[in-house]
Amino acid sequence: MSASCTSDDPARLITARRARLGCRGGRLGVRLLVETAKKFTYFTPVLVCFEEFDPIMPHKIDQIDLRILAAMQADSSRSQRELADEVGLSQNAFWRRLKALEASGAITGYGARVSAEAVGVPMTVFVMVRTRRHSAEWLKRFRAQIESISEIVAFYRISGDFDYMLKIAARDMSNYDKVYQTIINKTELETVTSYFSMEAIIDGRPLPIGR
Repeated sequence: MSASCTSDDPARLITARRARLGCRGGRLGVRLLVETAKKFTYFTPVLVCFEEFDPIMPHKIDQIDLRILAAMQADSSRSQRELADEVGLSQNAFWRRLKALEASGAITGYGARVSAEAVGVPMTVFVMVRTRRHSAEWLKRFRAQIESISEIVAFYRISGDFDYMLKIAARDMSNYDKVYQTIINKTELETVTSYFSMEAIIDGRPLPIGR
């Protein structure tokens, strides 16, 4: 049966029905239904719980999500249809979960694995840094300096005898030395020690998802 309503009635009636359903999220659902209901003089509230799609609720990764992440790590260049078939979902369901994983930060980006030799930066150097300065302001300046040097492809704060570790991809020794001089001349550091990689035995392996 339809009910006569004023502009305030839809929210009240829908909220009461949601309470009987036990929906805890549903703010988005209420807004959508109210905006629709206001266009009509008579309406019947729809008994729908919108909790699953409430943007306020954090996305919880389940086993299906882990299968998606593993498939994307293996080869994200495949079509969504191929990826959906691999994890056992419809293409639409796969797309919705993929967007949720992107929004939650579980997927941080997409790219290609590039050969260092092919692009002319075959030399890999790990640089260990020790400093006596540990303030947040100093680290902010140091980070900005490191980010400005394109040859530095990874930057870690570590435990042990050193404070930071850098990974450098260089063309040759001259290129590396230029990076090294830039680091030590612009920042006050106590010790800088470099280790040259002789061979990359294992590099760029996928994360151990769901193991």
